[in-house]
Amino acid sequence: MNKAATIFFRILLSVMAAVACLSAARAETGQTWYPYASGLGADGYDVVAYFVAGDAQKGSGKFSVEHQGVKWHFASEENREAFIADPDRYLPEYGGYCAYAMGKGYNAFGDPKVWAIHEGRLFFNYNQPTQEVWKVEREQLIPSADENWAQLWPQPAASDANQ
Repeated sequence: MNKAATIFFRILLSVMAAVACLSAARAETGQTWYPYASGLGADGYDVVAYFVAGDAQKGSGKFSVEHQGVKWHFASEENREAFIADPDRYLPEYGGYCAYAMGKGYNAFGDPKVWAIHEGRLFFNYNQPTQEVWKVEREQLIPSADENWAQLWPQPAASDANQ
């Protein structure tokens, strides 16, 4: 084997090992929320505020909680308590990725300032123009996005989660 091929295979093995480690880490934590530069879920925006205030509000470290290995900030203690009581009600769909992109079968960052609540679910989109298209096509995109997300981030069965 020549030197270039050896280097290529070493790099390939390193990448495969890194992917395996990341997959194992995700399996251990159950984390499905991609990291924003801030390291916070929804980039520090209060996910409850979308529902109760109808607005994208920055949360505060004063009102925070860790859920699924991610720290979430809230604008008030009431919002923090509402999240603790029922996090699944407030979490953004598709781990905060863009709902349009997920519906089309790929990942793109979701902007927590470009959001919509549809049928009780919180969705983020990449940007405003993308959201406008998503709003028109969402009845077709949401089922596709749900399926794509389940394939990307399969959740453990209830019996597996208790082991």
